Amino acid sequence: MAQDAVPYGARSPLSVFWSRFRRNRLAVAALAFLAAIHLVAVTADVLAPYDPSALDLLNQFASPSTANLLGTDESGRDVLSRLIVGAYFLPGEAGSVALSFARPGYSKFTGRLPAGQVT
Repeated sequence: MAQDAVPYGARSPLSVFWSRFRRNRLAVAALAFLAAIHLVAVTADVLAPYDPSALDLLNQFASPSTANLLGTDESGRDVLSRLIVGAYFLPGEAGSVALSFARPGYSKFTGRLPAGQVT
């Protein structure tokens, strides 16, 4: 037997949000991209092929190759390893930036300033 349709007002806000979110392909793709970045950030130590701070002065500015997929920088460090390890700091930095932009919106929405903030 088919499940009876639930009236719109009877659904939880989270259920309504999730059903709308899943219909938006761009939003789902963005969520998958952010999840992939976070997965790389969490497993950075395992995924990085080389030590990101190891110097190789004989291999400066090397072009991309099978040994170094993105090449090397001015000190001979592997660029891919440095990008992967750099992603480790991305979630914290993004969170702090998002919070700094959210504070003015919070004040406008609630009509009051966050605790400890003086105008």
